[in-house]
Amino acid sequence: RIVGRLLGLMLFCIGIGMVIGMLISENVISSAEIDVQQLKDGTIVLMHDSNFKRIAGVDRNVWDVNYEEALTYDMGAYCGEEWADTPISTLEEVLDYVKTVPWFQLVIEIKLNGHEQGLIEQVVKMIAEKDMTEQCILASMNYDVLKKSKEFNPEITTQLITFIAYGKLYTLDAVDIYSVEASFVTPKLVSVLRSLKKPLYVWTVNQEEEIRKLK
Repeated sequence: RIVGRLLGLMLFCIGIGMVIGMLISENVISSAEIDVQQLKDGTIVLMHDSNFKRIAGVDRNVWDVNYEEALTYDMGAYCGEEWADTPISTLEEVLDYVKTVPWFQLVIEIKLNGHEQGLIEQVVKMIAEKDMTEQCILASMNYDVLKKSKEFNPEITTQLITFIAYGKLYTLDAVDIYSVEASFVTPKLVSVLRSLKKPLYVWTVNQEEEIRKLK
């Protein structure tokens, strides 16, 4: 699964609905990854940074902002004038849209900022209530997030995002998929994960030469 710089930037800035809608219609992608965080009032939104300064130009932390205020932020101008005035997307909006495309797979990375309340349970519950467990993958760099996700719903597919994969990382019970930074992918790693029947995703692959090396 390789997402180019432009697509990654667009998803990062303005959310998934508009971008995926455009690309699905052109048969460009069959999956995408989003980052989610929790606002002050508990609303789960698409957001990578812990502060809105870089994207929306507003120096406010995610955990200090309610959804009503976040809706006033311009989340699209960062990506270009054609995306100006695009409001922030919520996870619920994204799930409702993706559910209309049953063959599309959504990877949801839970971003912890230390201020969330019940975020993991909230995400897992929302996915289950919308009957989208098979269509979603829960991802995190924090293994405890994946363990808790499995406790709330053993059927949810989990993905550990890591720079380096070694030793006991291969046999973590709560991990279904490993996502490893490209420079740390080795033939041995691929072989071990294949023997364990654990899929391997590779990230930070943006050039054709990098793709050829990984084949």
